[in-house]
Amino acid sequence: VTVADDDPVPALQVAGGLVDEGDSGSVELELAVTLSNPTVLPVTADFAVAPGTAEAGVDFQAAGGSVSFDPLATAATIAVTVFGDQLDEADETLSVVLSAAVNATLGIAEAVGMIVDDDPLPELQVDDVTVTEGDDGTTEALFTLSLTAPSGREVTVDFTTAAGVGATPASPGEDFVSATGTVSFAPGETSQTISVDVLADDYQEPEETFAVQLSSPVNVSLADAEGTGTIVDDDLPALAASKTDLL
Repeated sequence: VTVADDDPVPALQVAGGLVDEGDSGSVELELAVTLSNPTVLPVTADFAVAPGTAEAGVDFQAAGGSVSFDPLATAATIAVTVFGDQLDEADETLSVVLSAAVNATLGIAEAVGMIVDDDPLPELQVDDVTVTEGDDGTTEALFTLSLTAPSGREVTVDFTTAAGVGATPASPGEDFVSATGTVSFAPGETSQTISVDVLADDYQEPEETFAVQLSSPVNVSLADAEGTGTIVDDDLPALAASKTDLL
């Protein structure tokens, strides 16, 4: 007597997963593989891990192999090794693809794994600058912008100049050239500069100040949003300029 098997061939499916990357070492990103119904036959399938926005060898360990089910088992796991880092960056993805199923059909054969970034935004600060004005032309006041840590993303911040505060604020157009713009940090960069032209003159005056103000940060937080530029006068008093005036 022959007994015909009338049970459906089980279908394989793989589900997505996610994991926090951590700051160092490695963690395992687990993706569940299931059968739609049990079978007394052993089931196997090949799998491959492909990069999405995540980069093999940098964000995760490239992997491939096979997943297997003992008779009557319906659940298995594929583990992908994920590398930790301390870069603030976007969440990244990879995919796991099943193929070459034995004693099963391929149902959902591809799933996305997500590497969740858990690093804080870097902080941005701008320094203060002191320049001697000179007697002719312009002098460059160079402000340095610094990140407290490198970022895995592009960082941008807008800037503008303004008159200083206190008893002797510098005047735009008379003491310095107004400037506005956007400063960008490529991934991994931690330092950029802003240049402001200081205008020279030949008359004595007190020290004057102006400001570089930061705003609209992207992928960064502002720890110090204003840098002060101090213009040091280098002119002699008018009475001391000529000895002949005293004769």
